[in-house]
Amino acid sequence: MKDFYSLYTHGFARIAAVSPAVTPGKPLANASSIILAAQQASAQGAVLAAFPALAVSGASLEDLYFQDALLEQSYRALEQIRLASQDLTPMLVVGAPLRSSQALYSCAVVIHRGYVLGAVPQQAFSAGSYGSRYFAPGASLARQSLEYPYPTIPYDDADWLEDLPAAESARLVYQLDKDSIPCSPGLYFSATDLPGFSFTIDFAGNNGANSTAAESDPAALTVRLDASPAVAGSWRQPQQAALVDSARSRGAILYVNAGAWESSTSAAWASSAFIVENGSLLANSGFGAEAGGAGFPTASEPIITYADIDLDGIALARRSAPGFTDAASVGAPGMPAALAVDYPEIPFQLGVPDMAELGKSVQDLRRPLPRFPFQEDHGHPIDPEEVLNLQASALQTRLRAIGQPKIVLGVSGGLDSTQALLVAVTACDRAGISRDNILAFTLPGFATSQGTKSNAYALCQALGVPLEEIDIRPAGMQILSDLGHPYAHGEPVYDVTFENVQAGLRADYLFRIAGQRGGIVLGTGDLSESSLGWATFGVGDHICHYNVNAGLPKTSMQGLIRWVIGTSRFGEEANAALQAILDTEISPELVPADAQGAMQSTQQQIGPYELQDFHLYWLMRGYKPAKIAFLAYHAWHDATREAGWPQGYTGARHEYSIGEIKHWLGIFVRRFFSQQFKRSTSPNGPEILPGGSLGPLGAWRMPSDISSEAWLADLAEVPEE
Repeated sequence: MKDFYSLYTHGFARIAAVSPAVTPGKPLANASSIILAAQQASAQGAVLAAFPALAVSGASLEDLYFQDALLEQSYRALEQIRLASQDLTPMLVVGAPLRSSQALYSCAVVIHRGYVLGAVPQQAFSAGSYGSRYFAPGASLARQSLEYPYPTIPYDDADWLEDLPAAESARLVYQLDKDSIPCSPGLYFSATDLPGFSFTIDFAGNNGANSTAAESDPAALTVRLDASPAVAGSWRQPQQAALVDSARSRGAILYVNAGAWESSTSAAWASSAFIVENGSLLANSGFGAEAGGAGFPTASEPIITYADIDLDGIALARRSAPGFTDAASVGAPGMPAALAVDYPEIPFQLGVPDMAELGKSVQDLRRPLPRFPFQEDHGHPIDPEEVLNLQASALQTRLRAIGQPKIVLGVSGGLDSTQALLVAVTACDRAGISRDNILAFTLPGFATSQGTKSNAYALCQALGVPLEEIDIRPAGMQILSDLGHPYAHGEPVYDVTFENVQAGLRADYLFRIAGQRGGIVLGTGDLSESSLGWATFGVGDHICHYNVNAGLPKTSMQGLIRWVIGTSRFGEEANAALQAILDTEISPELVPADAQGAMQSTQQQIGPYELQDFHLYWLMRGYKPAKIAFLAYHAWHDATREAGWPQGYTGARHEYSIGEIKHWLGIFVRRFFSQQFKRSTSPNGPEILPGGSLGPLGAWRMPSDISSEAWLADLAEVPEE
């Protein structure tokens, strides 16, 4: 069995953007710095380490690039790096000046396990840019080669892939005289032993070629090298461009710029590196405030920025967007002919690192992993006010369309009905109509606690919403008696019929009231309950006229109510009631408390909502249960890890073992599949969050009669501890 705790088992790949300590004009010393950083990246389990443009020679040498002494030393430095790479895991992408008989090129040289696999020249330069004075544009080198004075890989040897892992065998196939290396824009490097790991190389300042090529780049990763001086704020443009390009390509981009060790004769330099994926920033180290000023090093140690890119996630995102496949097959629309890129492939055998051998300290997942993913969008917190206004606007639109009926709402004193009430109040306020148009009812049954009932009264009073009470117990007892249910004869039998009679009566009363008083029943069920089928089908809380909570999971609802309290949007009296509701155990209150006073707990039956919402988010993105469990473990196994908690989070901080995660994920998968029939017939309701929703008219489509067997078989691969 594969190592469950290895990121490589689950389709991730660790990459490193390196700003080495370089000395302009001293290639051999720079080679030592590059080798040191490559060794560190290898020890951290990285499979690729990229260095800035011209890192071998230095990026600030100006007319000295035309000196043969410098160029010869640069080639010798590359040979030192090649020799050192034999015992290192990562692919090394190293910026260096390379020459032909007629021109000089700024290239990215790709080195791995003692081989020079190829070089990618900077394709074009912006007019008047720093490099255009010294280097020829590489667009003319499409599918060409450059002479190289040291041993390279023999591309005419069909068996070279088999020999690649063995350094001793590899040495035997070198051609020890002058050779050549593939040198072309768009070289496509693909691993044969790590599915989905492939990369291309470009350069910042490629005169617009980067963005126009983004949609047609077939690689999971683009390595983007730069050698640009810094001015205040200059880190923003490449980062913003990369975020846009990665969103278009649905891939990852590693960017690294020449750093603070360059010559300051006429410019300032600052190290800058970041890694983005599908429009989200994974890691950042530079000279902006967001990176903590890391781009101004005080020592000669390399600055290494790591991130674990999600190869499976990239593939899933691309498969779900057919337009990407079309663009990749025909080239990006609008690309100038002179900058068009094809992608000649260079396969390589990587040699995936054994993370267990490298030690526990390197096994933590190095990418942002929010515990509440529905509350973020590409790393940015979702605005609770925007969520509330979207819900209220959707309700306003429905009310306008049907003649402004009353809003009939059952208020239990729990989270869902509280959220629906806040939305209804906001909708009335936005429309400039009285809150008296909200007809709120509390419908106590056989297990309603005094606490939740008091919370319902307190909240409605604070919001100025009239609340009426209808005791459903007499009607419930009549139905149970008619059914011959043991409870009607004094026996403590609390089965599903006992529960559903109460849920059905509540829905029945609300619909009859709506018909009598000219209103619509506002639904309260949320996305979390929908995913788990935690609703009474048909005549029960499954049905309503319109459901404003359909696209909101329980954890987002809790976060929104905390925001309402924090902003005192509805006043201090409402704050007290809302806090009491947040502090109350989540329960349907359909079964009386036991002899010890413990009430029915939803989360003890179907799992912690914070965990099940996490599972839902990733399942909707196509992830396998084993990978979801891996992500959940890294997000939830250590409550003291500050990363991943929302800023200013005041709720309880829980943690879960891998065994607990596996248990609750199994329950989630079984219920998610078996309860689809309820979602297929769910009422109208708005999709609110970018995380998606499960309504039958929304983005999620699923048959109601599908077995969960394949998903549970995958989950079985997850260890118990």
